[in-house]
Amino acid sequence: MIVVGLMVCQQSGGINAIGFYASETFQTAGLSSGKAGTIAYALIQIPITMLGVVLMDKSGRRPLLMVSSFRTFLGCFLDGTSFFFKSQAVSGVLILMASFRDGSCTLADHV
Repeated sequence: MIVVGLMVCQQSGGINAIGFYASETFQTAGLSSGKAGTIAYALIQIPITMLGVVLMDKSGRRPLLMVSSFRTFLGCFLDGTSFFFKSQAVSGVLILMASFRDGSCTLADHV
């Protein structure tokens, strides 16, 4: 029950909205093309996922989940403030996506 609850909460965390609107977010942040940010978004996913798997084997699930939860908060906070400051949207999206990938590796291993 706990694993299913965690996976439901994971899907309601907003990562799909970040992925779907990444191009528009990057353009709003001042990048000349949303494609450059979207390519960076896509290129970071694979190494971060592999890093999460390696870290999970070395440090365990709980520490990785705690760190990725804090980084997910940091990414969401930067995304939220980027609408006011317009300069931190790219880093916020990339931090959020990387943190979410680390956490999803941890949760997926429970199933």
